[in-house]
Amino acid sequence: MTQPTQILTFQRPKSPNTPYTLTLQQPTPIPLYTITPSSKPNLTISRYHNTSHPPTNTETSHRQEPKTGTVTLSPHSSKITLTMHASPAAIKLKRRDFLASGHRFTHPRFGVLEWKETDLFRKRFKLVDANKAVLARFEKWEVSPEKRKVAAFLVYVRVDAEMLDWIVVSGLGVVEYRVVSDREWEEELWGEVGEGLFG
Repeated sequence: MTQPTQILTFQRPKSPNTPYTLTLQQPTPIPLYTITPSSKPNLTISRYHNTSHPPTNTETSHRQEPKTGTVTLSPHSSKITLTMHASPAAIKLKRRDFLASGHRFTHPRFGVLEWKETDLFRKRFKLVDANKAVLARFEKWEVSPEKRKVAAFLVYVRVDAEMLDWIVVSGLGVVEYRVVSDREWEEELWGEVGEGLFG
């Protein structure tokens, strides 16, 4: 398999409302984005101003980072709505049909792109263009030297900062959709089990 040109990793906190960071992996890892969960939008993604001097926790709490984009999920629907700082209109990620596992959207330069789920149980995705070329993947990645596995976006093509923003925001959108869908399914399942046992 082709080696990725960029790898961005993160660990999702157990607390659903705790902000977390996407880190660009290189000889000296650099925090590149901060993600802030909320009720609506579900996620707000911001890019750090100066990646050569990542802010401390104190600086981050007192400084407003430029908003890169947001992710909003639609209740009881597979539709995902994104906003991007460089796009005046909201972007809709939709499935081709009810049974499709992928979410499509249109990029102003790269055309129709689609995040396709490649592993239902391990939450793995790939971003492909209209020619089925793989632009990026989302999967677990091993961080050295700790040898621990973290969530990661693996980018396989050379992209500018604007396109990387689109990959990150749209990718976080499909991951968040899957996490929330799984949680709702489990709550519904246990609710039915509880009714059967105690109803």
